[in-house]
Amino acid sequence: MIKPRFGLPEGFVPRLQRYGRSVLLELNVYRLPSGQEFIPCHPTGTLGTQRHLYALLTSKQYMDGKRGSVYIRTDGRIFDYSVATENGAVDLFDTGYTIYDLERTGRYAPELRRRRKRKKQAKQLKSRRAAAGR
Repeated sequence: MIKPRFGLPEGFVPRLQRYGRSVLLELNVYRLPSGQEFIPCHPTGTLGTQRHLYALLTSKQYMDGKRGSVYIRTDGRIFDYSVATENGAVDLFDTGYTIYDLERTGRYAPELRRRRKRKKQAKQLKSRRAAAGR
């Protein structure tokens, strides 16, 4: 039985929410119908933070710690800013896919390896510790 809500018209039935499909889980690998696989991350940088929910990174971009060019806008459409479509009926970078087209593959993002400290950074750290110990 549906609990009545105050202020809504008589007989109102709430639309089923697609929560599980509109929220992507970090470190999960998702696939588009085209076969491309992506790992969702929080968008960063000038391009990403204003109008985008997620940045979609390939596993190579994820492992290298780079930013991607594929983003999910706040309206759920997926845009690839590295490829311009030739179809004049859609936005310039629109892929034609939405967040609802992404399917979980059941796999997870590869574990990131820790980067080794560079020699210069190691020398600076060593000299700082020596100066602090004096």
